[in-house]
Amino acid sequence: MPKMQLVKPFEMIEVPTDSSHPDESKLLDQGLRELIRDCDMTSQGIELRFESEPSFFNSLGLYGEKHQVVFSRFPENQRKISVLGVHSSRKAFLSGKPANLGYIHHLRIHPNKRGGNLLARGYQAFRQASAANPTECLTTSILTENQIARSLLENPNGRGPLPAYIKICDYLTAIFPINFPMKRWPIKSRMLYPSALTGRMLTQNDCRELYSLFWEFGSENDGFPYFDEDKIAENENIRPGLKISNFFGLWENNKLVAAIGIWDQRQFKQVILRRVPFFLKFILKSIGLFPKNEQIDLAFLDPWIIKPGLEKRLLPALFNFVFFELRKTGYSFSAWGSPINHPACQIVMEKMVYIPYKSSIYQVDWPETPKLEFKRGKNLVFPLGML
Repeated sequence: MPKMQLVKPFEMIEVPTDSSHPDESKLLDQGLRELIRDCDMTSQGIELRFESEPSFFNSLGLYGEKHQVVFSRFPENQRKISVLGVHSSRKAFLSGKPANLGYIHHLRIHPNKRGGNLLARGYQAFRQASAANPTECLTTSILTENQIARSLLENPNGRGPLPAYIKICDYLTAIFPINFPMKRWPIKSRMLYPSALTGRMLTQNDCRELYSLFWEFGSENDGFPYFDEDKIAENENIRPGLKISNFFGLWENNKLVAAIGIWDQRQFKQVILRRVPFFLKFILKSIGLFPKNEQIDLAFLDPWIIKPGLEKRLLPALFNFVFFELRKTGYSFSAWGSPINHPACQIVMEKMVYIPYKSSIYQVDWPETPKLEFKRGKNLVFPLGML
């Protein structure tokens, strides 16, 4: 993992996905995981911890193909990490064709190091990292309830060494308890859909149809990831823990018209329930959904694709089929995400019951950073499992 000299006290290592990690990186990996555990996040009264066990480096493949890991150490303890941020890039559809999309994530500052100028210097380091791996568009996301981050960063013109944060879209994360005592869960009321639709888990024999639908969907939905055709054909991981056989497909007249991944990321990334209001804890326990070991058994319903223009007609059927499949599993919760103005998201907000988490996705812009003008008429899809 080659190193690059950054503004002090920051360091950067470049980590390609699927690379082997030498012994000297193990202490760094441990320090990064400890920092993540030290930074709990609060949303709507619930305190969560996001972990990357057993290896932070191995979890990076969830976000893309190449990664610049920017960090600084405690001066008094070089094994302990004080600040972290990652610049990842992946192939995604932009303006209707595959291009390099960058994403800044895992921004963490240790509670004992907040304040001062570490944030400003950290963004100077990120500017250098961005220049070392230029992409057609550089993005990031912030939870709506993270008022501290929004007050510091949400600025369309930039401020000092900080880049401009240009809002691309508002984003909805919908959390669905899977085994909920409602007949039509998670759909509010009876919704009609074509009776000719059939659904099942995909197999390797479906790879060409899935790849074709990926292209059709990506051509109309900016931000959707581009997946390697050979990996799909061989049923290899297109992302860690995600193969073609992890997708559920929907057919109409023997043609694949929609598909959705059932992506289990728990072997790479965990969501730990730290604190929860008493009334919510009581409800979750009463229906058997409170995690006994504090780790949430979560499946990402992601990536999802629907033949463009047929979202309203196909989405209810897709969710009905998928939840029937999920009830056979040991998952307690599922998560689905979309930009709020996407036609599919409009159906979810109107017709389904869920626990909402809202955030915003921004384009990060320094003067030398390529800035993409998102075209009107194209929908946006940023996969939840890669945010």
